[in-house]
Amino acid sequence: MKKFLSIIMCVVLIASCFMLGACDEEEVAEDIKKILDETDENGNLKTLGGKTPKELYDEASAILSNATNFTQEAVQDISMVINGESMAIKQNVLSKVDGDNSYIKSSGVEGSEMEGFYVDGVVYAKMNGVKNKASLSKAEYYEKFLGTTEEESKILDIPESWFKDIVIKKDGDEYYIHFVVSGEEYSKLIGKAAAGIDVSLATDVNYKVYLTKEGKLSKVIVEVEMEIEGAKVKLYSESKFYDVGTTAPITAPADATWTAKTNFKGTFNGDGFSVIGLTVTGSPDTAGLFGVVDGGTVKGVSFEKATINVSTKNAGTAVGLLTGGGTVSEVN
Repeated sequence: MKKFLSIIMCVVLIASCFMLGACDEEEVAEDIKKILDETDENGNLKTLGGKTPKELYDEASAILSNATNFTQEAVQDISMVINGESMAIKQNVLSKVDGDNSYIKSSGVEGSEMEGFYVDGVVYAKMNGVKNKASLSKAEYYEKFLGTTEEESKILDIPESWFKDIVIKKDGDEYYIHFVVSGEEYSKLIGKAAAGIDVSLATDVNYKVYLTKEGKLSKVIVEVEMEIEGAKVKLYSESKFYDVGTTAPITAPADATWTAKTNFKGTFNGDGFSVIGLTVTGSPDTAGLFGVVDGGTVKGVSFEKATINVSTKNAGTAVGLLTGGGTVSEVN
């Protein structure tokens, strides 16, 4: 289940990068005031402020692609069919960005609640009630927590060749840019971010980017159907954006119970199996399959093609630091 949710989060994160490049508050506000009433045969606006939908998208995308401050609230309705059994999931995600600092909180799925801060080079992560913190560079943060690189995250604009349709529609007092993105091309992007996992899109991706009559970004809706490791997944994501350009500063949590490491105190028996390709890099306090074993036991496991390339002396393939009478045996 966590694997499916991770891929779905990946889809939403990538979609969010596209969303942020879709419209600009000040530029579009002026255009909204100059709306032309001319419509096409389907009732869609041909132009908005004298600009075609694609021109409006391109112009606004160039501005908001550099946005460094925003708040996003997303509600994700996910339906799955796994081995013939259907299930429905509703997940809430709150994210804030303030320059290099960021905050994210997801809830609604039992066993997958998560809260995280990245503030001044330190990650504070809370998973199912367990709090940890670690010093990471921004590059390490993108790689380990977002599954991408900073450079890749900046170029996640939708190439013109991916568009199958883009129009402007009116919905009450709001306008929205509706566009369809090639599912085949989008699948390649998801596949790159989820390397090693079989992911394919069964449909094209439908976007609706809503603007108020004042031209402010209101919400973004993304709809898509996909297959993850043979399971059929349908995603409906509705995101609301606030405080674009004015998000309040993000600060580290004041709670002193966030600890630099979580010590393993139990028993791990690998039963003779092998761990292949374990890689630990960077500058952690301890490094290994288990960073710290405090009174616990690790046994019965082999390692193949392991790479431990860190600056700390408390490093090992199986255990970085053994303390409290912990033991390690039958490890190759």
